[in-house]
Amino acid sequence: FNQQFLLQLPKDKLTDIWYDDSRMNVLFAPFRNRSVNPHDWDSKLNFWRNLIFETCIYNTVYTVKVEELQKLFNIKGRSPGCLNIVIEEMVKNGDLKQLEQFLQKPSKTWGSWMTNTFIKKPLSWSYSKIRDSVRPPSVDGVFVNVSAIASASDKLQSIVPEDFKNRIVTLKEVLELMNVDETKSSQIKLILHHLMCAGSLDMYEINEDNENQSNLNNTLIKFDNTKGKKQITEVDISTHILEQTEKSLSLLVEKLEKEVLGYVDEAKSYLTKGHRQMAKNCLRKKHDVDKRLLQKADALHNVQLLLLNLRDTNTDTQVFQSYQLALSTLKKNFKDTGVSEESVNDVIAELGSTLDMHEEIQTTLAQPISGNDDDLEDELAMLIASDSPPVDPSSPSKPVVDAEAEELKKRLEDLKLPDVP
Repeated sequence: FNQQFLLQLPKDKLTDIWYDDSRMNVLFAPFRNRSVNPHDWDSKLNFWRNLIFETCIYNTVYTVKVEELQKLFNIKGRSPGCLNIVIEEMVKNGDLKQLEQFLQKPSKTWGSWMTNTFIKKPLSWSYSKIRDSVRPPSVDGVFVNVSAIASASDKLQSIVPEDFKNRIVTLKEVLELMNVDETKSSQIKLILHHLMCAGSLDMYEINEDNENQSNLNNTLIKFDNTKGKKQITEVDISTHILEQTEKSLSLLVEKLEKEVLGYVDEAKSYLTKGHRQMAKNCLRKKHDVDKRLLQKADALHNVQLLLLNLRDTNTDTQVFQSYQLALSTLKKNFKDTGVSEESVNDVIAELGSTLDMHEEIQTTLAQPISGNDDDLEDELAMLIASDSPPVDPSSPSKPVVDAEAEELKKRLEDLKLPDVP
């Protein structure tokens, strides 16, 4: 961990009290017994607490030391004589934590969480209470301003774009997002550690032993997204390593291609001057670079294929999970509704039998209620025959005269046509 140095707040961020000599004399003086004047005692403590908080926020530095604060808040060669008590009270109130205590990693498994919650934390709390009752907390060492860290964490979460929540990002990308210099990467790691402990992200160091600032790409961060998937997996780590390898190989291939073109131009230049041996030498160098270029291009192609396979693995996993979800849903619906192949066959058979029964019922309902109508038809024919007059067989029958035909015949007779020679 690299300790950063604090700078004094600019004048526009200091309160008017800072320029009031009589008031600052009181604030610089050691604390008296709180029981004498509790209001002034608390007011003095709040002044220094707020000043330390604002200083940390302004500097983007969240670690403090008593010796450093005494030098920073020096006025006319005089340092505050009350900072030891201020640090002790801020530690008691939870505003400050020892750096080692703050950097304790959260438990990721159920067993370790149970152990920490019901064994380690109660024992540590009991030990701290007993120790603090015997002697005040130590003000030596490096402290983390927890209040300033929490404020900076809220600010970071408010500016995280949506595309950061769907992929692995590096510490370098986070520094660029926050517009913070790389020299303060260790301070930003404190913010990320706080968010990790709060469950808002996951963080992984590829090379934990390497603390160089040039390795900012080896700190991986995965912010919480709407799907709740924030844990960094082996696939995420492998994908990131391959992506970094792809970038470095691409840059190397571009560099080698430029070298090849440079040697060609250099050989042409020697030929125009008549220096054939120098031109041949350039071509030999070009051939050597060509071999390297071919090897690196093949390696780049292999890395790109691996990346495609890894990304397809994620897609295949999502498809497989969707199949599993659909299958379990169908099974549950069939189980809840009692639908099965046997039950469906039984229902279809029973439905056919019921339809046949319905057709028979309709046919039966369509039959007449009283007996047969054949007797009624016979009786009706007898009544019609009884109403007709009897026919005398001895009288001659008269032909039936068609009135219309007679009328037509008469008209033809009355028709007078001219004589035809």
